[in-house]
Amino acid sequence: MGKRIPMVDGDEVDALSRGHHGFKWRSGERKRIKRKYNRRERQQASLTLWTGNRRLFAADLEN
Repeated sequence: MGKRIPMVDGDEVDALSRGHHGFKWRSGERKRIKRKYNRRERQQASLTLWTGNRRLFAADLEN
């Protein structure tokens, strides 16, 4: 996907950055955080794609 979206809270920074080895994570905790981040990233990409297509469609109608 190109550019990554910014991380919202400290848990995402801790879980997704290179320093995640310095923490003690419970079973499935990092996976839950990753799932939340990836879901938000896909929604943002879908929204960007949708608005881009909408602009292209509007430009086609004007011509």
